[in-house]
Amino acid sequence: MKYLISIGANKEAKDAIFGFTPLLCALTHREFEAVKYLISIGADTEAKDYKLQATPLIFASGAGFLEVVKQLISAGANKKARNKDGSNPLFSAIKCDHLDIIKYLISAGADKEAKINGGITPLIMASQNGQLGAVKYLVSVGANKEAKEDKFGVTPLIVATYNCHLDVVKYLISAGADKEARASLEGHFEIVKYLISVGADIEAKDNQEGTPLINASSQGHLEIVKYLISSGANKDAKALFGITALNVAKGDVKDYLLSIEAK
Repeated sequence: MKYLISIGANKEAKDAIFGFTPLLCALTHREFEAVKYLISIGADTEAKDYKLQATPLIFASGAGFLEVVKQLISAGANKKARNKDGSNPLFSAIKCDHLDIIKYLISAGADKEAKINGGITPLIMASQNGQLGAVKYLVSVGANKEAKEDKFGVTPLIVATYNCHLDVVKYLISAGADKEARASLEGHFEIVKYLISVGADIEAKDNQEGTPLINASSQGHLEIVKYLISSGANKDAKALFGITALNVAKGDVKDYLLSIEAK
């Protein structure tokens, strides 16, 4: 390779199928000495492949190649570059759970409040995935625990409850996150019990004004419905258009609500 470059071979040439430059090709084949050499002679650190539209830094961050990430950052690679699905290097590292790279990128100035896919932040993504180490680190460097994605207004705590990551839920609450009881929607009984035990608002409303009881009833979660009512939930609370738990309940949940004379 060195010889070919010395006689004028184009170090930015792309293959016709994937659009890989020599640097991208060396990266995908784990040829780290070649990667280091190409970076040292000024290979384009912002070149993108055809399919994913990913830069070398996005590739390296997702693959867990910490030393390559360091080399690329030192060479001026763009920490804000985005691929086809909107991921930047930090999101790529989070998706693949490379905590060492997450830490390095943030220490190098990556935006811990960057957003993709309708407002998902790094902390929301890590919480959704159950990555406790990443969650702890992001919180420790000041990531917004109350950040909300755009469509449903979910926070890191809410996505952790939806995905049944009790360790993340407990940590976020211990770190001061707003307690919410929306876990009722997904039927995670242990998380619902934990949230209620630490003082979550049993009548908290979502963006459709549905309470935990209404949501649990709509999804047929009888055990949670019984627990919420035994804990004092208002069985006659109303969401938008006057909808109550009984209106949306079916089967066993409906029978139970009728038996306690819900309206």
